[in-house]
Amino acid sequence: MPILKEQISEILAEKKNNRFLREAVDQQDRLLFHTENVNRNSAPRYLAIFLEKVRSLLTEDKQKTFIKLMDFPLDTTKTVDEVYRCLAKVFDGVDPIYRLIFRSDSGDLQGDALQYLEDQFGFPQELRNYFYRLFKTSINSVLVVGLPEEQDSTRPEPFVYDVDISQIIEFDEDERGNFNYLIYKKDAENYCIIDDESYRIFNLTNGAVDITEQTEHNLGMCPVTWFWNDKLGNCVTANSPLSMYLGSLDDLLFEKTNTKYAKLYAAYPIYWGYSGECTFEDADTECHEGYLKNKTADTYLRKAGQPIKCPSCNNKVGVGTYISVPFPDGEDIPAIKAPVGKLDADVKGIKMLREDVMNLEKEIYKGITNDLYNPSDYEAMNETQIMSIFDGAEQTLLTLQKHFEHIEKWVINTCLKIRYQDAFDHYYVSYGTKHYVFSADVLLMAYNKGLRSGFSETILDSIYQKYLEAEHKDNPRGYRRAKIMFELEPFRHSKRDEVLSLVKEGVIDKSEAYMKINFSSLISRFERENGSLEVFGSMSDQPMRQLIESIRARIQTYLPVVN
Repeated sequence: MPILKEQISEILAEKKNNRFLREAVDQQDRLLFHTENVNRNSAPRYLAIFLEKVRSLLTEDKQKTFIKLMDFPLDTTKTVDEVYRCLAKVFDGVDPIYRLIFRSDSGDLQGDALQYLEDQFGFPQELRNYFYRLFKTSINSVLVVGLPEEQDSTRPEPFVYDVDISQIIEFDEDERGNFNYLIYKKDAENYCIIDDESYRIFNLTNGAVDITEQTEHNLGMCPVTWFWNDKLGNCVTANSPLSMYLGSLDDLLFEKTNTKYAKLYAAYPIYWGYSGECTFEDADTECHEGYLKNKTADTYLRKAGQPIKCPSCNNKVGVGTYISVPFPDGEDIPAIKAPVGKLDADVKGIKMLREDVMNLEKEIYKGITNDLYNPSDYEAMNETQIMSIFDGAEQTLLTLQKHFEHIEKWVINTCLKIRYQDAFDHYYVSYGTKHYVFSADVLLMAYNKGLRSGFSETILDSIYQKYLEAEHKDNPRGYRRAKIMFELEPFRHSKRDEVLSLVKEGVIDKSEAYMKINFSSLISRFERENGSLEVFGSMSDQPMRQLIESIRARIQTYLPVVN
C-alpha cells in the first residue's frame, strides 16, 4: 500500500526505529575504526570513545605518548585485512553455477539478459566485488533498485545503489522482513521515500512535506532490502563476522601500542646520576628544595594553592630522560663505582607483550575464519585437528555464502522482473558446495606432515585430493590428468623402500611393486600408444571408476612376468 503524503509527516515525527538505527550506526562506526585505512583527521567517531578508555587507564603523561604512538592506519587494520582476505574465498567455489530461468514461452531472452547484466553490473565479478566492499565497510546499509529518469532503450534498465545506515531516517517491514517503505536523507535539503508504487523526492518546508519528484516503478513491491540479512539483537544491526571480536580488536590495538611504548625504553633508556644542588633560576625565581621561590618576597610560587615544582629538577620520568638522584648519606653509604648509570629495558616484559599480541591476533583470526593464522602450526597437529581445521574453515565460508547468494538473488531477480516482467521466472545461483580454502602450498605441507606422522590412508586421500584441486584450479585438463594418475597409482602414499619392504614380508606380490616403482615409465608408454590420459579419458563415456579400471588393465599388460 502506498504511503500518502499526509502520512509522511506523522512517520517522521514518530521515529519508531530511531533507537535501532542509532545502535546500527554506532556498531558500523566501531567496525570502520578497525577496518578503514584512514588518517587521524578522518577517523570514525569511535576514536574518541577508544581514547577515553585509554585515558581511564593511563596517567596523563603516558596518555600523550600512547596517542602519539597510535599511528594511522591503525595496527589492527592489518589484522582485519588478513581476516577479510581469508573470507573473500567465499567467491572461490570449486563448482559454482548460476542460471537465468525464463518462462518457456518467452523466446530467447538469455543473451539480452546476460548482456544487460554485464553492462550494468559487470556481472558476475564486479557485482560480487561491490557486495564485498559493502560487507567490509557498510554492512548495515540497504540496497535499492532504481530506474533512470529517462529510458534510452526499448526495455527498462534498472540499476542498484546502496544507502548507508547513517542516511536512513525511517523504514517499515512486514512480518516476513520485506520493506513496506524506506525514507532516507538524499542530500542536505532533500529526502527520498520509496514504497511499493513509486520513488518520491521531497523536502520539508516549515515542517510541511513538499513532493518535488515522483517516479512510478509498477513492481507491486518496495524495491529495497537490507544488504545483510543476518541480524543481531534488533532488526537493523547486521551480524558482521567481526561483531563478537570488536572488544578483542580494541584490546589488540591497546596491547600493540603498549609494545611500541615498551620497546622505546630499549632504544632510549633512562639515565641517572647523583645530583648536586639545583641551580635553576631566572630573573624573579629560583629553586629551593625542588619548588620555585620568589627571590624578593622569599615566598613560594603557587598554582591553585599548591607550590609550583621546579621545571629543572622535577621533570617527568620517561623514555630517554636523565634524572638526578640524591647522594646517599648517613652511616650506610654504599661503595660507589660510578657516578652515573642507566635503567635497562624490561626485556622479559617486552617479550611477554609480544607473545600476548601474537596470541590475541591468532585468537581473533582463527575465531572469525576457523583458519590457521600460521600454516606452520600444522606441524603440531594430529590428523583429527587438521581435518577439523579444514571442515571449520569450509563451514565458515558456506555460512557467509548463503548471505551473499541471498543478496545476489534479490538484486538479479528484482532487476530482471522490472526489465522482462512475467517473461522472467527466477535466478538461481550457488557459489559452490566447497571452496578453495587453502593454497596448494599449504595443503602440500599438511599432506607431507600426514605422511611423516602416519595419518590414515583416508585422511591422506582427502588432503591430497584438496591439493590437486587447488594446484589445478585454473587448469581443468591438468586436474583431470592428475586425478586419473592419483586413482591409478598403487600404494600412492608409500615410498619405494616401504613397498620393497612389503614385498619381502610377503604382504604384496612383485608385480604390484613393479607397477609402483615404474609407475611414471608405464604411464609414458600408455600415453605413447593411446594418447594423453586426459584426452583418452575425455573420449570415453565411462564413469571414472570404470575408466580407471580400463586404463589399469592396459597398463598391467606391460608388466613383466615376475617370480
